[in-house]
Amino acid sequence: MPVLHSFKSALAKKAIAAMRFDKKIPKTVEGAGCVGNVAAVAKDLNISRPLVVTDEVLVKLGVADPVFESLKREGLEYGLFDKVLPDPTEDLVLAGAKAYHENKCDGIIAFGGGSSIDCAKVIGGYVVDPKPVSQYAGMGKITKQIPPFIAIPTTAGTGSETTFAAVIRDDKEQIKYLVGGLEILPKVAILDPELLIKLPKTMTAATGMDALTHAVEAYTNTWATDLSRKWSREAIKRIFGYLLRCYNDGSDLEARSQLLRGSFEAGVAISMAGVGYVHAIAH
Repeated sequence: MPVLHSFKSALAKKAIAAMRFDKKIPKTVEGAGCVGNVAAVAKDLNISRPLVVTDEVLVKLGVADPVFESLKREGLEYGLFDKVLPDPTEDLVLAGAKAYHENKCDGIIAFGGGSSIDCAKVIGGYVVDPKPVSQYAGMGKITKQIPPFIAIPTTAGTGSETTFAAVIRDDKEQIKYLVGGLEILPKVAILDPELLIKLPKTMTAATGMDALTHAVEAYTNTWATDLSRKWSREAIKRIFGYLLRCYNDGSDLEARSQLLRGSFEAGVAISMAGVGYVHAIAH
């Protein structure tokens, strides 16, 4: 069995290396207030009517207002799907895809934490390659490129804005499964520290430790390469340097910006090298 496991691991490492993720890393727009440029980014991607995928809390609290204001300012009509819940389900994916078609959208903007971004990825997959959502489980099961996709994280932790994977919950089977493939990778990630200013301390700490775990697991993974470890090291240094500052002062924009960048770097690292036992146990 150990020999078989080693053989499978070696094949997986070769497969990940062959993807050349370093050539496909999403472009970033970074800086305080940069979410106000989302409409311009959408236009650059030839999106004329995006579906905004988010959750009701962010909409009700006005956190998502800068996105809506930017789109309105540039004359872009949009659809809204704000029903995302933690650990999105197959039903949410189907409802989101229905909203995409009903609003005649041609692109997707995900706004929120990892759940909103993951849900948006699989909504995009269903739009271009409709079939039972459970059939997307695994790598490469979404066979077509999803519509142009912008990810705007409101936490610094999951790294979903730069990974080619999403996690979906199957309530019937009581499991979570991974949906993976370069086809669901965002084109652009917008990293705006102002969106995180009011993030509670507990959430800042939890998501920051999630990002740190990504970086450490990617670094110690047997699939790691010199390049992936470079991304891991940068993420670890940044998170160690700024997480406590964010926790102590949520309005520290420099610290928030650095932590967002660290989360992004950790996401790149796991895309190149994978995660480890901590995430395996969590799932």
